[in-house]
Amino acid sequence: MNGLQRMDKLFPGDELVLLPLNFNIKIDVPRKLLSLYREGRLLKSYELLHAKAREGGGELRSKIGQKIGLLASGGSVSPVKFESYRNARKVLILDHRGLQLREVTDSDQEEVSRGFFLSGADIEELALLLRVGNEVEVRFAKR
Repeated sequence: MNGLQRMDKLFPGDELVLLPLNFNIKIDVPRKLLSLYREGRLLKSYELLHAKAREGGGELRSKIGQKIGLLASGGSVSPVKFESYRNARKVLILDHRGLQLREVTDSDQEEVSRGFFLSGADIEELALLLRVGNEVEVRFAKR
């Protein structure tokens, strides 16, 4: 908010402009990159540490269908309703075929979870920037 840390700096007649969280995500599986775009312009790229998705080529278009936090106790929480979401492991679930964006852990190599795995810091950042409904394009290997 351009240095605005507290609301006592807003005065009548001032405008508070918030950017909509309108980002597009492009995942390039062969290059192990997740790129964040806004209005066609590249904002930032993130390294995929691991990808577990279908074999073959082509593209997949989807949207983020759900955002949840996984607790150490094994439960899950919503970002809207629970304060414990802040300390939970973030998971963004695509609404197509159960693919997920999530933090990579040692146990993920053996798990059956399908999706795209990033560092903890990267998924924390993405969980703040992305919302349910953001468009996702996945590019698999060329045939």
